[in-house]
Amino acid sequence: MAEELKNKGNKALAEKKFEEAVKHYTEAIHLDPSNHVLYSNRSAAYATMKEWNEALSDAQKTVELKADWSKGWSRVGAAQHGLGNLREALNAYDRGLQLEPNNEQLKTAKHEVELALASPPPTDDPFGKLFQGDIWTRINADPELRTYTHQPDFVSMVSQLQRDPRSLNQFLGDKRIMRLLSVLLGLDIRSGSDFANDPEAATKPPKGHTDPAQHDHHDHNDHHDHHDHQHEHKEPKKEEKKEEKKEEHKSDLSEEQQKALKEKELGTQAYKKKDFDTAIQHFSNAFELDPKNILLLTNRAAAYFEKGDYEKCIEDSQKAIDLGREIHADFKAIARAYQRIGNAYAKQEKYTEAIEAFNKSLTEHGTEDVLAALKRTEKLKKEKDEREYFSIELSLEAKEKGNHAFKGGDYPEAVKHYTEAIKRNPNDHVLYSNRAACYTNLRAFSDGMKDCEKCLQLNPRFVKGYTRKATIQFFLKEYHKCLETYQHALEIEPDNKEVEAGIQRTVQAINSGSGEDDKERAARALQDPEIQGILRDPVMRSILTEIQENPKALNEYMKDADIRAKIEKLVASGVLGTR
Repeated sequence: MAEELKNKGNKALAEKKFEEAVKHYTEAIHLDPSNHVLYSNRSAAYATMKEWNEALSDAQKTVELKADWSKGWSRVGAAQHGLGNLREALNAYDRGLQLEPNNEQLKTAKHEVELALASPPPTDDPFGKLFQGDIWTRINADPELRTYTHQPDFVSMVSQLQRDPRSLNQFLGDKRIMRLLSVLLGLDIRSGSDFANDPEAATKPPKGHTDPAQHDHHDHNDHHDHHDHQHEHKEPKKEEKKEEKKEEHKSDLSEEQQKALKEKELGTQAYKKKDFDTAIQHFSNAFELDPKNILLLTNRAAAYFEKGDYEKCIEDSQKAIDLGREIHADFKAIARAYQRIGNAYAKQEKYTEAIEAFNKSLTEHGTEDVLAALKRTEKLKKEKDEREYFSIELSLEAKEKGNHAFKGGDYPEAVKHYTEAIKRNPNDHVLYSNRAACYTNLRAFSDGMKDCEKCLQLNPRFVKGYTRKATIQFFLKEYHKCLETYQHALEIEPDNKEVEAGIQRTVQAINSGSGEDDKERAARALQDPEIQGILRDPVMRSILTEIQENPKALNEYMKDADIRAKIEKLVASGVLGTR
């Protein structure tokens, strides 16, 4: 249960439902308080919400439980950094690097803290007060800025500006910081070239071009191209401006990057024509010219996917991830690469690997389509596992082992074998009946009743299923239900001696019950919707009142079959006494 709650928390975190993630992690911790991963994950959720004190508390608990885990020290460092405790953050990152010297994330985080420590404190800078106070509230209130809050480099830049506003000059080329200034100053400052200042420009196609990476195994969105074509005739002036912008974008690129862009455009055109070999060649040429652009790898991976070469799709996607880690690429691009891997594995019916890849994609950046793909793959995996596990022969072997254990009175062992038999052949009604008998002997009546219901669902004419169900109802003193179950069995086998004996035993129990026994049965029966319905019936209420005042009237009412059945049910349940 704790593992299931942890997975729910991970999904909520990927979907940016941070409070929900904290709730799931907290519930999991209650069930498994010694699991260091749960505290680490909750610390990450708190850190994302900027609740640094809670994040630090969980991080410290993480390293208390597992001091040799580098990620725990990374959590401590992040929380201390968020609180402004730079020396403590540096010490934490050093502890993590002692355990894992080549961890790039720890190295990057430590470098940021060292830069902060080296930066002189702000003095009389005119922008000093601008970045003070709770600017994150203003950032989250702006729709555009809010989309940047999950980008690590943006958060890092804002944190540095809070520590040293004089460093603003080095960030003026970033459109996100210009937007931040615009919001803080109440002005409308915009940067000149979208392409030059867009931090995602190296990992997404220029406007007006289709990214093959978006198409995977879905139908191509050719209707979008038709729409754009119509738009050209209606608004030629806007299209001219778009072309001018494209030229501006290209002018910001090196000569090799401009050549790579042309190759990429040719690859995209070939991809849309389903000429995947040509597309792969152009994307390969582009990547040779621009070897730091991971989008070229994910595009080529998409072409390999459509061609059916899933191994090369996975290989290119993994290269994109490794390169992305190296150059600190946008997490959305890395998430897309993991999505490619998941789709490729799913096509090969390697569902375990696909699920792992989709989960990693959600961890980088949660999207609805990846979440849907994950759920779909989990369902396919379950169905495949059940198909592969099915075996009548092995089911019979497990059943025999269960029978042997049952005869020896080892009911827990019998349950284990019957459960295995059911997994091997879930459509055998006898297995559920046998396990129900075990549960009855173990006094696990709820589980036994579920097995009886499943048994009768599979075979409604299996009398043994009814007798075992009635036995459980007898033990629960639900005598009215017990008699009804036996009646169903008699309709199938009117001369069944076991059923007749069960009815006699039940009637005897009803007639010989003590006052306390009747009260217990009545209290239980009053929770039964059928009994409640009889007692709420105005006609029956009138009859019961009359019988209470004049017992002789009962004989007359018992001549009516419907009324007699209801009165007998009330008597059997203990609600209506016989003495």
